[in-house]
Amino acid sequence: MDESEIIKGDVHSGSEFTRCWNDYFILMEISQEKPLHLITPALALIPNVLALHSSWILCMYSVLLSHSQNAVVFFASDIILQEKFFSCDGNFLQKAIQCLLPALNNNNIDGVIDKDTFDIVKIWNERLLRRDKIESDMCKCYIKIHVAYLDSAYGKTNSSLLETFYSTVVSIFDTQTEEVWLSIYENVDTINKFFKTITYKLNYSMQSILNKLLEELHNFKSTDNFLRAWLPLIRTILQDTAVLEQEDTFPFVEKISEITLMNDKVAYIFVNEIVDAPIENIMLLLDLIASLVLYGSITKRDKRCEFNAYKDIDKIRKRRSRNNPNYILTNIRTIAVNTIFRVQNSGADLVADVFIERYRRHFKKRYFYDSEVHLSKLRIVQILLSLRRHLSVERKRSIIDFIIDSICEESHQPCVKHLMQWLLILFASDLPEYLPEIVKKINTINCNHPSSLVTLIPVLCHIGFKGTEPLIDGLIQSMQLNTMGAHFKLRVYSQVAILKLIETSIERKYIQIQHKYDTLYNSIQTVLQTAGTTIDNILQTDRYLLDRFDIEKYYHLQSLYFDIPRLKNVPETEWVTIDPELFYNGDIPVTGISIDLSNVKSKNTSPEDTIDYSINNIQKKISPINDFEMINEDETRNELILVATLVDSAANLGGIARTCEIYGVKQLIVCDRKVIGVKEFKSLSMSAEHWVDIIEIKQGDLKEYLENVREENYTVIGIEQTAKSVKLHTYKFPRKCVLVLGNEKEGIPSSIFPFLDVCIEIPQFGLLRSLNVHVAGAITVWEYVKQNILI
Repeated sequence: MDESEIIKGDVHSGSEFTRCWNDYFILMEISQEKPLHLITPALALIPNVLALHSSWILCMYSVLLSHSQNAVVFFASDIILQEKFFSCDGNFLQKAIQCLLPALNNNNIDGVIDKDTFDIVKIWNERLLRRDKIESDMCKCYIKIHVAYLDSAYGKTNSSLLETFYSTVVSIFDTQTEEVWLSIYENVDTINKFFKTITYKLNYSMQSILNKLLEELHNFKSTDNFLRAWLPLIRTILQDTAVLEQEDTFPFVEKISEITLMNDKVAYIFVNEIVDAPIENIMLLLDLIASLVLYGSITKRDKRCEFNAYKDIDKIRKRRSRNNPNYILTNIRTIAVNTIFRVQNSGADLVADVFIERYRRHFKKRYFYDSEVHLSKLRIVQILLSLRRHLSVERKRSIIDFIIDSICEESHQPCVKHLMQWLLILFASDLPEYLPEIVKKINTINCNHPSSLVTLIPVLCHIGFKGTEPLIDGLIQSMQLNTMGAHFKLRVYSQVAILKLIETSIERKYIQIQHKYDTLYNSIQTVLQTAGTTIDNILQTDRYLLDRFDIEKYYHLQSLYFDIPRLKNVPETEWVTIDPELFYNGDIPVTGISIDLSNVKSKNTSPEDTIDYSINNIQKKISPINDFEMINEDETRNELILVATLVDSAANLGGIARTCEIYGVKQLIVCDRKVIGVKEFKSLSMSAEHWVDIIEIKQGDLKEYLENVREENYTVIGIEQTAKSVKLHTYKFPRKCVLVLGNEKEGIPSSIFPFLDVCIEIPQFGLLRSLNVHVAGAITVWEYVKQNILI
């Protein structure tokens, strides 16, 4: 297009050309004025300039639509929306609307929401439903106008566009970009509020729109906009009880749970929103909240190093760093616990049932220190203790029975066991009428291990402190059987507990018990005094549980979530970054008297904590430099070649490679050298393949290889049971040896025997006829090393 066409536009005569341009310049000049009485007459000139080229018209619209007076913006908008413009060039309409929508957004939008705005929304709805190609910025403006329309008085009385709204949302996700999708998420609260005001039945619900938004969240997973979309969406869902109470809500909740547990940041946003949500919604999402109470993977070595670095920084700065990843994890759990506290008045029993069901998933499963099961059980018992004052009598009784069964049928880590003791003691003190039944259950239950009874004795002791004279008498009689038993720890605990119960009886002046057990009391005193400090070493942190201390004084959140885990050596990542200020201050105090057991040391079952430091002969790893520094290098040169060509198992080959590396075997022969990359090989080789000379000899080439090494003065030895095989301990190994291992099932084929100088066998005294090939090889290599290296 040349310059003359841009200047003339659709003007054909000279007089019309002059009139159009005069009106255009008058309009543009007066549009700079602010007073409405000056600019209004000039607006009537707009129809006179529409014959000019679209570039000039768009320039005029840009000026008018950005005017500070709303009336000017509305008048220009009305001109754009006139029917005759819809038949114009589509590109021009798109640009005109592009000018219009930002103007409506920037001005007093409530005043704009009338039939003209309705026409805009209607036109754009049709274009979106037709899947027309629309620029992202324009579509974002449309969404804002549409949302404003829904939120306006006019929109609430004219709801015809709502019938297609869901289809419009689907179309936007199918045709638009991520920035446009985000606009829908950011305005979801307004959309939801409008749906709550309508009184007629639509062919879809707000939940269907929210379902769609949840489904489409995966589009953001790899971008920074995910959290920006997630926050307004989950806030709208959690704050509206009607959304979660609709029919068939289970798949909807499942979808929320799946997204929430994706990663730490997503879970952190959810838990900060759910804590202030209506009680009804918290109850509907109870299972997800339970997952957040138990949230967090085990801290591995690299993360633990990072945690320790942050901890040191916090000590220097004397304040907690919020950049510590572990701080987010503990905060997620802390706020989830607070959420549980919000529903404890009306739903404590249901909450307890949810957590007991979670516990049953791990029931009778063996677990280790600092494992996922360990920390899950710890957190579940903490929750049950926290709910104590709101649980019904029936629920407390069922929990007592369950915990006693767990103690008797499972092995527990010290902290879990200790909290279980607390639970039984506190729950029993709440149910004085149930004390005899508890004692009866403990005395009659079948415990799998004496350590279970050791765990229950402090509980029985506290029950006795609260009980009557007949109850104490019955307890002493039941424990008396254990005072002379075979299990040393059970003996000590029983003796100490009986001593405490008799002393309680003396204070209460239970004369009958004093006379009945006077001899027993004196005997136990003598035994315990003779033992001295040994008793304290055995009782450790259970010592205070066997004293008549007031456990209620220590019943606060700090004890449950900080003091006891610390005293029982639970990993610091579980408790050190807990922020007490985040706890809800309800019926159970946040802080109180701390448990001070600084003079005793807890023992965990983690490997590093089970060393007896009173013994000088402790475990150490061999250092080749230190252990062999006095041996001449020539003397340690190994001339042993190990042939494992016939071995099939990658795991066996990995173990053989490790043996070769440890004892300095000169070469290891395998059928296929690619085996060193196999997972099963690496799991046993422990990187030995990097230090051992591994050669590939195929089974078809094995005979030729053995013939060649015999010519080099090597003695070829097969490990096999034959009619003429020599016992291993009687055979004298030459320094230059080739040791041939057989196949796991078939051994050494008979076709290989002619190429062997001798066969040796390992003496056996059991019923099985053979050893694993890896084990047989290791025993034989060790015998060679003893004879040729360690002489």
